[in-house]
Amino acid sequence: MLLCSFLLLGCVSKKKFIEQSNQYKSSQDSLLAIVQVLDYEKDTLRLALAYEEGANSALLTTQDRLQDRLDILQKEIDRLGENASTREQLLLSEINDKKAKINALSTGLEAVQSIMIENNQRLLLLEAAINPLIQDFDEDLILIRKRTGQLLVTINENALFRPSSTSKLLNKGKTFLEKVGEILLKYPEFKIQVLGHTDNKDNGRQNLDNWQYSALRAVSVVKYLTEYTDLGANRVIAASKSEYAPLQSNETKEGRASNRRIELIIAPPLGFLEQKAMKIIEDTLE
Repeated sequence: MLLCSFLLLGCVSKKKFIEQSNQYKSSQDSLLAIVQVLDYEKDTLRLALAYEEGANSALLTTQDRLQDRLDILQKEIDRLGENASTREQLLLSEINDKKAKINALSTGLEAVQSIMIENNQRLLLLEAAINPLIQDFDEDLILIRKRTGQLLVTINENALFRPSSTSKLLNKGKTFLEKVGEILLKYPEFKIQVLGHTDNKDNGRQNLDNWQYSALRAVSVVKYLTEYTDLGANRVIAASKSEYAPLQSNETKEGRASNRRIELIIAPPLGFLEQKAMKIIEDTLE
């Protein structure tokens, strides 16, 4: 019985041992599986960490590059700001210079306008002074009219010359010229151009064409003005237009009679007003 009991005990222990061994092996396999899983997860984490570290490094590099770019852009902005400020100052300086020149030109323009107004006023005064002299002549023999910057005194041949003459002046004509000369002495800024005109018909003088005929008449008036008044010869000049500046048509007797005339063109010397104006402008721009 004792032997049987021992054998039974031995059989049970072996069976339990096998079961325990199997359980241990199963547990060991489970633990190995867990270890493998953990190792895999560890590797995965290590890779993830390495990736993250690489990504962080790339981000840091990108960040550094962006910062460098920002620094460059900021410097460019600062430089542009400085340049803009400099340009703005230059522009302001130029604008101020332009304004100064505009003001100077405005001043010059006002001065030029003043010169023109003064010249017109002087011509009006001269016209008013000469006008009473024509009352001693028949109507339309002497006409006075003002045109741009000039006073034009038109004297018909019948108020100045004996018929067909180029040098013999009528007494009334002489008196008129003397009085005009006296008046012009008060206006030393004006010069006088004496312009002879004819009609388109033959003048009746042998060896004298109409150019010569009207020129000789103009010279006769100039000589009288300079010899019998105190007008200087430098203020008076003779010229001829012959038949080429008619007042009226040469087809009628009346028209031809009107065209035979002497014109006194009274005005500042050519370019005088322009020179005076330019001098004022130059002075204002200096």
